[in-house]
Amino acid sequence: MIGVVGVPLKGSTFGALQANKDYIYCQLIRRSSILKIWTEKEKQKARNEITDVKARYCRLLDCKQWEAYAETFMPDGVLQYGPNAEISTVNGRAEIIGLLSMMLRKAVTAHRIHPAEFHFLNNGEVRAIWPMDDRVEQPGYIVDGSGYYDDLYCQMEGEWHIKYMHLRRLRVDMKAGPWYSPMSWIMRLVFLMQRTGLLKLLSPKASITMAESEASGINIDLFDIEPGQKS
Repeated sequence: MIGVVGVPLKGSTFGALQANKDYIYCQLIRRSSILKIWTEKEKQKARNEITDVKARYCRLLDCKQWEAYAETFMPDGVLQYGPNAEISTVNGRAEIIGLLSMMLRKAVTAHRIHPAEFHFLNNGEVRAIWPMDDRVEQPGYIVDGSGYYDDLYCQMEGEWHIKYMHLRRLRVDMKAGPWYSPMSWIMRLVFLMQRTGLLKLLSPKASITMAESEASGINIDLFDIEPGQKS
């Protein structure tokens, strides 16, 4: 005879039912023991430590200290930097710094975060949602963005690391670079190709990325010159 949880019932009916009941009770105890019950002291400690991790994340990113930056993530951490997870997600420290070091190789960046909204999960992980602003100055264009980071943190050897990060932009102001920069004219051409549908024919992936950016609040000014730049 097999019990409701797949455990053979032996002996008398009463004894078998009692054994099965004890097994279920032990399973419930085992499962409940892994649920995290947060105390206020633990929550405050986690807030402080995770805030330090996020501040370090921004500083190391802007300073392009890639090896130290990678350590803010779990070894198998995930970064989603766009709306479409299929084309804007990278996994693992090596892939994350490989992508960002390539994308930001010639860029000057400044990232600012604001006080986070914390959610303490019963599996011991913490979700933190950070309002953010950033500025990315590339040779061909300049971006001023705002939105928020939606992060999930977990501990490894007593230290907090980013398990999953999703950058959600609510607004992006993009300007082409200065008139004298060849890259700025390349970017103007790319923008015009997107508007005319030609980019979709030549590079569907790039077109999808740009279309999603426009849908999420991007404001592209092809022929505006950044204040302070020479015409």
